[in-house]
Amino acid sequence: MAQRSIESSYNSTGTIEELIKEIPGSRRNIARRFKQVTGITPIEYLQKTRIEAAKKLLVETNQQMTEVMVNSGYTDPKAFRKIFRKTVGMTPTGYREKFYMG
Repeated sequence: MAQRSIESSYNSTGTIEELIKEIPGSRRNIARRFKQVTGITPIEYLQKTRIEAAKKLLVETNQQMTEVMVNSGYTDPKAFRKIFRKTVGMTPTGYREKFYMG
């Protein structure tokens, strides 16, 4: 349930608590069970889902970087670039330049 909730709402700018609020159980128990199943925490899964969405938008659309950022669930450009670079190993602009299909 938590995975489906994250995957269907990753682009909302809410917190992980808001995304999993409909799931019965404590946040701690949900996080523990989630990590047992996926190997990562719900927050890590949310970030991974958002970065994958951003990568797709970067290569399949010509949206401005701000649009890509917002459409993948981020509101802070600095945080978006930092997480993207840490996860992907290059900047969002560099990723687009290398893989853009337009």
